[in-house]
Amino acid sequence: MSDRNRREYDRHARVYHEKRADNARSFYNDQLEWPMMSKLLRGRVRGRKILELGCGSGLLTRKLMRMGGKVTGVDNSESMLAIAREEVSGARFVHADMRRVKAKAGEYDLVVSSLAFHYIRNLDGLFKRCGKLLRSDGVLIFSIHHPLSSFKMLQEQRKTKSVYFSVAEPYRWRMLPGMELVSYHQTFESISGGLSRAGFHIDRTLEAKPSPGSRRINPQAFDAALATPAFLAIRAVKAVKD
Repeated sequence: MSDRNRREYDRHARVYHEKRADNARSFYNDQLEWPMMSKLLRGRVRGRKILELGCGSGLLTRKLMRMGGKVTGVDNSESMLAIAREEVSGARFVHADMRRVKAKAGEYDLVVSSLAFHYIRNLDGLFKRCGKLLRSDGVLIFSIHHPLSSFKMLQEQRKTKSVYFSVAEPYRWRMLPGMELVSYHQTFESISGGLSRAGFHIDRTLEAKPSPGSRRINPQAFDAALATPAFLAIRAVKAVKD
């Protein structure tokens, strides 16, 4: 994550954390992203040594701990980590850039990241780092802005015709009033190709789709999520070397 994004999360950490407790305002996280991640994580957490990249205020960390994981959470926002340390017991938290986190090769069974990889321009480098930290046949599970969603934001920002294949093109978007972040557009090809080059094979891919009953929580967000999928979630397995 860039210094700019880190400063935004440091400034808005408490407001962001409070927003996530509001069902309507946390619609995208609770009704779209978490259902995908829970499916991909099922049966792969208990007793596993887990590295969570971009753990933020520890919301996913708490779920992983309750599912029986042994979790190390990494984030480069001290303010977000301060909240995580207050609210999540038993986990280890490290202040570091996810691209340069220090650990022994093959130390982890599972690397997990919730909506943080779109802050990284060079996914190839990040995927290779994840592969190095995972044991043989270890698993990487992550969610990211859906390529159609990131392309839509890129077009709205430019107010001109943008090229879908502009991989790693930056775009700005607003998380909260006064909280503007920078992310990088990826295509399905750049994501899947990056995973392959890092020695992973994709086990399962999910696109965020709201359940019919969730419309009552936030009708506007529900309709927008059906028009353009907001997130993509992937489970990839590190290839076993002969």
